[in-house]
Amino acid sequence: MASLRNILNPEDGRRRTVRSASTRCSVVSPAHSTRLILNMDQASTSEVPSSPETSFVSDASDNLATEELVSKDHEVHPDCPNSLACLPNTEGRPQHTLPVILRCAILGSSRQRLTIREIYAAMENKYAYYRTAGPTWKQSVRHHLSLNRLFERQPRPATDPGFGSYWTVNLSAPPGTKRPRKRGRQIKEAPDGLSLPPKKRGRPRKSSLDKDQLYSLLGEDEECKQGVTIPSSNVLDLDDLREKQDFVDCQVSTYVSEEDCESEEELVHPLDRRNSLAGSGLSAYQPSQTQQILSPPFSTFRNPDNIVDSLKTEISLLRRQSTDAISLSLRLSDQLLQVQAEASRTRDILQAVEQRFDMETRRRSELERMLNAEEKRRIKAEQALNAHLLVFTASLSLRIYEIPTTTPSKKLVHPVRVISRAHEAPVHVCKVDPTSTYLASGSADGVVKVWNIRNGFVTHVFKGHGGIVSALTFDYPQDMSSIARQQKMRLITGSVDTRLRVFDLTATSDSARGGKPEAVLEGHYSVPRGLDVSLDGKWLVSGGRDSVVLIWDLSSNQAPLQSASEKSKGKGKDKAFSPTLVKTIPVLERVEALGILRPDEDLTGSSSGSDAIRFYTGGEKGVVRIWDGKDGNVLFSLGKECAKVADDQEEQRQIVDVMYVPATSSVVSVHADQNIICHSLSTRSLTRQLIGYNDEIVDTTLLSPAFPISAVKGRDSHLALATNSSLIRIYDIHTFDARLLDGHTDVVLALDQGADGQLLASGSKDRSARLWAPLKAKPGDPAVEWGYGCVGICEGHAESIGAISVSKKADNVGGSNHPQFMFTGSQDRTIKMWDLTGIPLTCGDDEAAPSRCKSLCTHKAHDKDINALDISPNDRLLVSGSQDRTAKVFSIEYIAGSRGSAPRGELKLIGTCKGHKRGVWTVRFSRAERILATGSGDKTVKLWSLDDFSCLKTLEGHTNSVLRVNFLNVGLQIVSTSSDGLVKLWDIKSEECVTTLDNHEDKIWALAVSNDESRIVSGAADSVITFWEDCTEEQNNEKEVARANLVQKEQDFQNYIAINDYRRAIQLALAMQQPGRLLSLFRDVQTGGVDSASVTGQLSIDEVIRTLGGSELAKLLKFVRDWNTNAKTSRIAQGVMYAILKLRSADDLVKAFGDEQDEAAFIGDLNAVSRPGSALKEFVDAFIPYTERHLSRMNKLVQDSYMVDYILGEMDDGTINDMDVDSAYV
Repeated sequence: MASLRNILNPEDGRRRTVRSASTRCSVVSPAHSTRLILNMDQASTSEVPSSPETSFVSDASDNLATEELVSKDHEVHPDCPNSLACLPNTEGRPQHTLPVILRCAILGSSRQRLTIREIYAAMENKYAYYRTAGPTWKQSVRHHLSLNRLFERQPRPATDPGFGSYWTVNLSAPPGTKRPRKRGRQIKEAPDGLSLPPKKRGRPRKSSLDKDQLYSLLGEDEECKQGVTIPSSNVLDLDDLREKQDFVDCQVSTYVSEEDCESEEELVHPLDRRNSLAGSGLSAYQPSQTQQILSPPFSTFRNPDNIVDSLKTEISLLRRQSTDAISLSLRLSDQLLQVQAEASRTRDILQAVEQRFDMETRRRSELERMLNAEEKRRIKAEQALNAHLLVFTASLSLRIYEIPTTTPSKKLVHPVRVISRAHEAPVHVCKVDPTSTYLASGSADGVVKVWNIRNGFVTHVFKGHGGIVSALTFDYPQDMSSIARQQKMRLITGSVDTRLRVFDLTATSDSARGGKPEAVLEGHYSVPRGLDVSLDGKWLVSGGRDSVVLIWDLSSNQAPLQSASEKSKGKGKDKAFSPTLVKTIPVLERVEALGILRPDEDLTGSSSGSDAIRFYTGGEKGVVRIWDGKDGNVLFSLGKECAKVADDQEEQRQIVDVMYVPATSSVVSVHADQNIICHSLSTRSLTRQLIGYNDEIVDTTLLSPAFPISAVKGRDSHLALATNSSLIRIYDIHTFDARLLDGHTDVVLALDQGADGQLLASGSKDRSARLWAPLKAKPGDPAVEWGYGCVGICEGHAESIGAISVSKKADNVGGSNHPQFMFTGSQDRTIKMWDLTGIPLTCGDDEAAPSRCKSLCTHKAHDKDINALDISPNDRLLVSGSQDRTAKVFSIEYIAGSRGSAPRGELKLIGTCKGHKRGVWTVRFSRAERILATGSGDKTVKLWSLDDFSCLKTLEGHTNSVLRVNFLNVGLQIVSTSSDGLVKLWDIKSEECVTTLDNHEDKIWALAVSNDESRIVSGAADSVITFWEDCTEEQNNEKEVARANLVQKEQDFQNYIAINDYRRAIQLALAMQQPGRLLSLFRDVQTGGVDSASVTGQLSIDEVIRTLGGSELAKLLKFVRDWNTNAKTSRIAQGVMYAILKLRSADDLVKAFGDEQDEAAFIGDLNAVSRPGSALKEFVDAFIPYTERHLSRMNKLVQDSYMVDYILGEMDDGTINDMDVDSAYV
């Protein structure tokens, strides 16, 4: 622009500005063309006289000027420039284009390839400008590398460490960019029929103008033309070369926009392009090999007509474009006005919509409030009708529980009402009336009380019973269609004086006022135990321990229905109420429970109707009988009649109570041995059995029966238990439905299963062993659901059988998995082998006589009692453990019978395992290796080799006798139980205890492992059965998920800190319960840049503390309390506490701890729930003492600092006495 200003205004001064520039002359190899790189950017200026004579110099002077511009610290070489060292150093922005700098940086490297980071480093090392410039120049570098065809990307080899690909230079690449060329653009027409010159790609062309053409274009007069002389020679002075180049840069002859450039490579200096002037008819620049620096081609001044026409055309185009721009701006203004009007209309519509939305929101809120009020009223009404559970305890208290309507939970249900002393004596019977309004209770002192359930007070008290009250029932007719009498509520009682008493509960009755019975019924000769009244109130049925059932007619001598006016006009007393005995039915057993069935109950073989009287009884024989009251016959019986048991035995099968459930057409019997059995009246079958108490569990095994009707099929679906009883309990693992197997006459001691899990073997103290098989469904009889029946008996031992084992390898002859033999061990020190070939695998009739098994051999094995037996998986070896502290291994020789010959079997001793110091309680073969495991009373588990019967390993860890062992995980682990109530899992290879399972409080006698070894069942003397699942994989997955979540949260925390999102960072640290990260955050804030207007040092953190939630604020206060206990972190704690007290009110702190208590109560954390207000008090009590301690410590430090200042002043002979210590500390 300075050169152009000098040419246009020669009168303004005869001096021109000469710009200091550095030129590099580069002579390349013959394979490449020579390029001249000129740097015309402004660096420094100097004033020199302007004269035409200085424009023409010789070639020698031109070369001399060029050599002066070359960098002094670089020597010219044939390939120059090929590195950044060839380019001159500049203080400001580099004078070369980025493609040139990138090319030199890459070619100048040792491997002629660089990564993007190495390119950045090379440019910053070369030019100081890039060290302080912004990041935009890096974007330009990436832009040129991606679009310029000169640069190619080379992937990093897999063996080369590091990040990022390499960039190389392709010197043979064609010119242009990697971006496809734009096609199909419309060519503008020149005004007045003039033709436009063809557009060129790349940078705007720089053309020169003749001075006459320039003056004619600018409209200057001839006087202005005399001030400038334009040389015609092609060889110019260096200063003139720079000046003319500035002049050429300032001309606008043919404008080519940057988007018309075909490649970024075309944006280099015009002298670097060989054919840049060919499109306009100008001569191309052809450097000679001998001439180092040539002047630019100024021959363009020879054709001024084309240039002037082009300029005129361009000016016309610019005027047209300005006109179009003005019209476009007017149209845009109109459109803007239209848009503003539309926005105003839209704003009005939005306000109307918001008003309607607010009205609808208020209406919905009102409706929701009304619905909530209605819901509260409905819930209150339902709560008034909710079912309650009423319990009389041994402490003579009455507790009323409200049965929860939600799903079952582990939370305790607390009573809604407690009456501490309901009776003066223990309550034996109680009954609720049909309306669920009153409760009648009878105690041992002969007093009957009637309670109002909802309000909890006594309405009636009846005395005068001759002893313990034994039965109660209410008489409140619910069906008035069959009789015509007054509807009253009566209470009928029975006591040990064998009399039945009827009390009228009407408020105006004499019995209600004075407690005297309305009628006394005599007919029983023993204690009446069962009472019930029909729905119509006509019949009363009573049964007692005198083995008879009496039917009473309550409708005889009844007063007819009268209105209130008739009652007031009546004279004299009402006719006495006197029920009559209608029928006596002998039941031949002591009746403990009795009830009347509904008239519409559908019983097969019995007629139903309003006149029918059908009732049920339960008593000492353990069965429920259904009777026809009119005929006095038994319709059918439910359950199996048990043998009579002596009174001195603890276990009894007799029924103590029976409940009738009309909704499901079933009766539920409660037995003396705490078992509950449900029977269906329609199918007359047992539907479900609940076992209320398991005595000391002695042994257990898993079964896999294939019941045809059972919904659950598969291996290990049922569990057999041998308790301290003669009954074997079979549980369905999925539904916990149970069955009792009755057959043994004494306690069952041992259990084992067959090869496929269907057959069950048991050994008992009655010196017999029994075989049990699943019940077989009968054709056309849907009553049989599932169960077991006895199919075989083994008798022959002289003492009780304490060990039993069935062959593990089944005989598949005939398509059935039939076990071949069985071994039993007894206290008579012998082992018997039994033949099982004739035993069926299913029980067709549980009442049929079982088969008698044959003993194949008897072997005296030990000197003391035999405690355990086990058969190897291939049925070739038998091991026995005894109290004589040894385990013996026998060889089994079994020959199956064929063609009428009987099977034969024999045992041969092949080895003895000695080493235990106490009796051996358990033995077990490994299913994978030739190893034997034994557990003994010496608290150890030993592993024995079956090759030489030597002890391989000893596992020690139990604190009491080892009672059961078994192998797991393909023989790699062992599970053991002992008398210390622990289940231990051992790793055989490392001889270490992997884990210890604790859920029992007594000796663990029973242990069973599922077929897939994923489940362990343990049973102990504490009557508890525990199922242990293999959760190793789940625990590992949970740990991995927890670790991944922790890593994710930690990364999120770091990201929040990096972006200064302190709210989320603090909330995340509180959620992770990591006070250390929170402490480091506050420490960094206090040690970093502190904002004087902030309480904590950062306004963002002040805002976080000001808006922190209740429970989160309580957690932060607890963290502050913990930090305050340490002198190193007390400063941070005091600062955070100061900020909380400044930014939050006292009510916020109280509410914060209250919200934390509510949150803990909601999630069920009872340990965190405390008394209201106690949490805040505990915080204050813990925070104040440490704060006072820190304050005293700081005061002492201040006093010590004064002493130090005094000593220093005295050491300097008072030279610093005048120092203001206080101001220094301030």
